[in-house]
Amino acid sequence: MPEEKKTAVKKNIKTVKKTKVTPVVVIPEMNIDSREKFFSVIAEQIEKEKNKKTASSAPNSKTKTDGGDYYIPKEEQKSIRLYHSLAFKFIIFAAILCAIVFYFSIVKLTIVINPTEEMITENLIFDVYDKNQPVKKDTRSLIGLVQSVPVEEERTFQASGEEIVGEEIVGEVKLINNYSRNQQLVATTRILSPDNKLFRISNTVNIPAKGELKVAIYADEPSLSLAINPTQFTIPGLWAGLQDKIYAESDTAFVYQNKIKRYVRQADLDKAIADLNESLLSKVKSQFGEKYEGYDLVIYNIDNNALELELGAKLNEEVADFTAKANNRVVFAAFSKEDAVKMTKEKLELIIPDDKELISFDEEGIIYELESYDLENGLATIKTSFSGKMALKQDSELIDRNKIINLNKAQLEEYLDTFKEIASYELKFSPGFIKHAPHLADRIKIRIVD
Repeated sequence: MPEEKKTAVKKNIKTVKKTKVTPVVVIPEMNIDSREKFFSVIAEQIEKEKNKKTASSAPNSKTKTDGGDYYIPKEEQKSIRLYHSLAFKFIIFAAILCAIVFYFSIVKLTIVINPTEEMITENLIFDVYDKNQPVKKDTRSLIGLVQSVPVEEERTFQASGEEIVGEEIVGEVKLINNYSRNQQLVATTRILSPDNKLFRISNTVNIPAKGELKVAIYADEPSLSLAINPTQFTIPGLWAGLQDKIYAESDTAFVYQNKIKRYVRQADLDKAIADLNESLLSKVKSQFGEKYEGYDLVIYNIDNNALELELGAKLNEEVADFTAKANNRVVFAAFSKEDAVKMTKEKLELIIPDDKELISFDEEGIIYELESYDLENGLATIKTSFSGKMALKQDSELIDRNKIINLNKAQLEEYLDTFKEIASYELKFSPGFIKHAPHLADRIKIRIVD
């Protein structure tokens, strides 16, 4: 065999080895044409192997097996598995993301608040100018009437001072005259009970014929045994023939008690002055009422500088009662009630915090007091005391929603219970099975109800 052909054979054999071609038995004795044909077949097989390798490295390449199925190379199988893994992870991530978005979109909390009604009190001082005085009105003054009227009063007062000076029998009898003529009995006239207990009448009396009258009694020597029950008495000082026609009888039992001397104390005099002033005010109020000359509100006060007082007793004087008389003048200011109420309400609204509002105002409960006056210049100063109720506004920002995000129900209740402005509240979770606040502040709604 020529050397060139031997070299070519060796080279082809090496190529076959590299391409992992199935070994072919070489027939030693072959003619030249047969050998060339042999090597041609080998070259075709090598080319086919190269094409198979190239097709296996291309994407989606498949090789049909002898059974008719397609065989997918390992490299392509790895790529497919990697793709499936990435696709599965993406789906899981997308599902989690959707779940989070869905959670934040449906979870919400509504807090319904019933606000506390807080009492608020205030006072206001304003001036009333007499309409006949040339005074310029300002924002804290009203035009009306400032005048005075004279008044007097007389009353009887009891002395409260007491001093025990002994014992006494206290009672009353009815003197009966069935005779045809009047019968006079002087003080100290004796009356005698059926069991011979002696009493005396306290005052001189004249009993009319066929008539009767009552008189107080006393005992010369008071004792507990003289506290007798109702009975009939004879009058031993009368002629025996008249004792069955003129006599006495009692309707109630006599009383044995300490004998007390009464005297005037300083408290009695002070009370007399105070009561007289009050009577003077009542007298003027009944005369003028609550309206005067077109003004529907009138406030009165006593002019203490004009008081003239006459007391019918002195300090420590031994009397049971005394009479006192007072002359004075009552100052009054008359003005518009509507204007006064408007000023007081504006003052109350002025001191209410910005997050609260006035929900009620007691107009009829306003207390007016004539604090001072100047009759010469027609000026009166009125002091008022008034009250109302306030509560949270519906748009109040009392609760900071950022402080309650993600709190559970117990923590929310503990937080809300710290606000004195909240009377009661209701937590409305959505969905109902979730019992904590959302993670986002804008998913929390605060609703304040009236």
